[in-house]
Amino acid sequence: MRLARHAGWVSSRAAMVLLVLCLTSSLAAFDIRSAVSPEITANPIQVVFWVKPGVTPEDETRVLADIQTGIQLLEDVATSHIAFEVVDVVHSQTLPPVLLSQILIIVGNAADLTSGGASFPVSGNPGRWFGAVADNEDILMVNVAAHEIGHTIGLMHSTIAFPTFSTDLPVMHFAIAGQSVGQLQPDDVAALSVAYPDPVLPPGAVFGSIRGRIVESLGNEVSGVNIIAVDTTTGLPVVARLSGSHQPPGTYEIPGLPPGSYDVMFLDGHSYVGSFVGFNVALGLGGGFQADNFDTFTIDAVPVVVGEATDLGDATIEIHAVSIDAVHEGPLSTFLPLDLQPIGARPPDALQFETYEVWLNILGGLRDLTADFSGLPAGMSSQIAVDPRSANGGVHGKHFARLHGVPTETGVFDVQISVEDARGVVETVAVDLKVSACLGDANFDATVDFADLLTIIGQWGSDDVAADIDGDGVVTFGDVLVVFGVWGACPPPGGA
Repeated sequence: MRLARHAGWVSSRAAMVLLVLCLTSSLAAFDIRSAVSPEITANPIQVVFWVKPGVTPEDETRVLADIQTGIQLLEDVATSHIAFEVVDVVHSQTLPPVLLSQILIIVGNAADLTSGGASFPVSGNPGRWFGAVADNEDILMVNVAAHEIGHTIGLMHSTIAFPTFSTDLPVMHFAIAGQSVGQLQPDDVAALSVAYPDPVLPPGAVFGSIRGRIVESLGNEVSGVNIIAVDTTTGLPVVARLSGSHQPPGTYEIPGLPPGSYDVMFLDGHSYVGSFVGFNVALGLGGGFQADNFDTFTIDAVPVVVGEATDLGDATIEIHAVSIDAVHEGPLSTFLPLDLQPIGARPPDALQFETYEVWLNILGGLRDLTADFSGLPAGMSSQIAVDPRSANGGVHGKHFARLHGVPTETGVFDVQISVEDARGVVETVAVDLKVSACLGDANFDATVDFADLLTIIGQWGSDDVAADIDGDGVVTFGDVLVVFGVWGACPPPGGA
């Protein structure tokens, strides 16, 4: 760690660091959620350890050593000036006094910690790490420390992640447990170097960059595209950035690239998992991310030269028309898995007076989307919803039309969904929602009898929704078999 040996560094370089940071503050902002102020980072950031009761001396020694090794990984980035200094290790039952300008690291046993995460900087002050687990030796604490302390100085999760890549992932990837111990990746180095550049060896003296802008065919800028530079020699990902993240809409710059040749991938929200807060304060999966709405592509063999930015200019993508291709039946939330099935002829049928919920997967449209709904049966509600699962398991930019409630009337309802995208383009899709008193009731009289058979025969071979009992889109003998299997009066609501 940078401690006493940097006493001269503090006095001789602080003014120079302040000048560099002031000149690059706008550039630094796009790489990180929020920055620690230049006044603080001009000197090593002070670190205070709070070791909670119950931590054994052996665990404390091991964990503190691993954390300091993780800190050293950040300090060893030659093109960044960031440095840290441990000023106190406090053993206390209660929170010790800590200055806002200091990083507090809480060390405790798993049962005594409420969180293992870290906070971002606020008002120029660094964040805090709320839980370094001391009583679990299986945790790769060196990597975890570099990751969480990275958050305290503003670094966000990398968008080089599963499922696109499974090896050589950055320390700032959201799931760090499986990575090689004690090694930063180029994406980590780029983030630190741009956010906190070294005044003597700035990133431009070692690296080059790739920049450009993404627009769609109507001329609108497209933010929220995941752009990854992949080394053409090794096939490994190097640095990734999202278009429009702390940049003008649709623009991007991929910094920290060693000289060489790169295949530049333009991907959507399916290409990575993990929380990313580059567009808004929320950790959710909306906020301008693109998904399910354009054909991903790659620009091959882009050259990079030290100190220069290779400008790819405008890349034009075609935003797909709005449509609905699949449906999830039942509730969907942070802890409930997504089970998308092809929608077929229509959404699943509803039963009168019974709870109904479907999530219709929306393709197309420049994200974010809004919508107006009409034609729903009484008792039903609707809204556009982004993926409600956690950012570590959902899809950034995925949108659904959610229909839910307890329908109180029967019939076939022509539900119109008028979707407006971020360009102001409005497209309408329609789905037929059938509500009956029970399965097999083709004429909606709450009884399954010969009248329903006559309805089926009268629509034989057609796609009539009322007569299509089994939901396969065609009225055939299969619907007759269903009717015979449920013959009789519909049960009363609730099965009473």
